[in-house]
Amino acid sequence: MKKIVETTDFLALDHINVSIEQSTGVIGLIGPNGAGKTTLLNTFIGQIGLFEGTVVAETAHIAYCPDTPEFDPYLSAFEIMQQSLRLAGKDVNAAKITQTLEQVGLFEHRYRIAGNFSRGMKQRLGIAAALVLEPQLLLLDEPTSALDPFGRADILKIITEVSRKLTVIISSHILSDIQKIATSLIVLNKGQLIYEGPASDFMTVNDHMATLALRDIEAGEATLNYLSHKGAEVQWDGQNQQVVFPDDQLSKILQLMIPMATQIRYLGRHEMTLERSFEDAVLQREGKE
Repeated sequence: MKKIVETTDFLALDHINVSIEQSTGVIGLIGPNGAGKTTLLNTFIGQIGLFEGTVVAETAHIAYCPDTPEFDPYLSAFEIMQQSLRLAGKDVNAAKITQTLEQVGLFEHRYRIAGNFSRGMKQRLGIAAALVLEPQLLLLDEPTSALDPFGRADILKIITEVSRKLTVIISSHILSDIQKIATSLIVLNKGQLIYEGPASDFMTVNDHMATLALRDIEAGEATLNYLSHKGAEVQWDGQNQQVVFPDDQLSKILQLMIPMATQIRYLGRHEMTLERSFEDAVLQREGKE
């Protein structure tokens, strides 16, 4: 699918081609705030028009839960589930509603009005209102962003369980959450697609990097210039205030840094996490532009 969304100022999505083919499991849609994650999800369900390109999707088999689901505060959870089915033109099935509320841990609160729900309970109810439609593809936009660690863990457990029967695309900038549950990734940065494929491959691609962190952060730029002048292939990671470089240059960097050994806080290979892999991918891409 190719999607371009344009405003008068910028391209929200810049020539993106994505294909969703897997039948079950979790796909992590990641990127920093403003990368285009929500825009991409909204193009899937037809909420945003395209300036150029096409979306080919069976929208009848897609369900969506926004990052902050809102409900009529005077309707009960059970009534909201009924409403979701009616709005989708589906028959109201009490047994299906009960089963779905049990799945997200809200069965005991089925007759409680939504106005008295906590943020985490509303998030569960939003997922339930989507799940009751029996979609083949479930889109979740930042479902854990406003929750405490316990609430996040509960939502991630629900997502993992439901993904055994359908495909879930979860958008998030909390990469540690995505790393726990996603088997595939769609990676965006500044409206551009920088990776699509298995999560394990994305982390493997970027596991060849190493880091030099200094005790005196202000010396970072001078150190970068010094190493570059000596022929080392180095880049400055401004977010983490450290020098990054291919790990096959570890010996060379170590030799060059001997005169400044007392300034070294850390020198070694990256501990590969999804967050680290994403940072490396962005740095490498920006270095080529």
